[in-house]
Amino acid sequence: MIKILPKLNSFYPAQLCVKAGGRLGLRDGLAAIGALGTIFWVAAQAVDGPLATPSPDIAETGGDPILAEVGPTPIRLSDARAQVAISDILDTANVPTLALFETGLVDEMADQVALAALAEREGLDETLEIKAELALARRRILSSAYLDQAIKREVSETHLKAAYAAEQRAAAADRRVVMRRLLVSSEKEALSVARRIQTGIPFGDMARRVSLDFETRSSAGLLPPTRVSQLPTPIGETVAALPLGTVSAPVATEEGWYLLIVESRNEVKIPPYEELRPRLMAELQRKTLAQTVAKARNRWPIRTVEADFSAPSGMLALAETSTVTW
Repeated sequence: MIKILPKLNSFYPAQLCVKAGGRLGLRDGLAAIGALGTIFWVAAQAVDGPLATPSPDIAETGGDPILAEVGPTPIRLSDARAQVAISDILDTANVPTLALFETGLVDEMADQVALAALAEREGLDETLEIKAELALARRRILSSAYLDQAIKREVSETHLKAAYAAEQRAAAADRRVVMRRLLVSSEKEALSVARRIQTGIPFGDMARRVSLDFETRSSAGLLPPTRVSQLPTPIGETVAALPLGTVSAPVATEEGWYLLIVESRNEVKIPPYEELRPRLMAELQRKTLAQTVAKARNRWPIRTVEADFSAPSGMLALAETSTVTW
């Protein structure tokens, strides 16, 4: 006998138990249910048309109420939410319970339970083809759930903002600057030259007088427009943070001690966070999926096999030349 709860108008915050990678039909739905080990019982009484009069004696259990029963097999709200996720009936899993009845989804699930029970009674679940389909459905559901879990863990708002900050740093490194440099042999001399510049002597004049950098000495220390990312690390870091027209502190390098001044900077502007967020999310999702799949492949040795037609019927021989260990 099929029993059904009264139609409920309230929302229930139930979490999906399973989620398929795509939308499945009736057969795949049955396969998924069977693969997860649901035990069905043959319906003692067939119901023609929509489910019969609601039975108020079917109790709710916590936040996952029973919507209907097919014999002793309950159909819970979480089951219905899972069905929503793999069907074309509704667009969202967060729908009022009433809609699950009005769309006929609970009816469809009851049919699935009853039909699956009859299929098991006739031993269809023990045939090679159906066993393979059940195993495939189970793997598909579990792999999809594992990928969803990885995305929820790695594509949070915190991760998205960190990715945006990285974009900002990359944009800053891509800026072009027009700068002058002056090279001397010691920190003491560099500090002395810096003090003289601060008294009003132009940086370029001091570069012509004392700089050991003969490449730029004749041009008063002037360099052509240069990307910050192309400068040596200590120079680039100093230039990136240096205000325009300000003489830097002495910077130690293998050549000696540099004084630097930035005369102009070509700022590279990036769009605001909310505008870039969809692209950043898509990129993080792709990256997470690729890393998760690679992790799974690295966890297990993978070997290909091919049929050995010289072996007894039904046997497979490992193709040693095709063995791949990740």
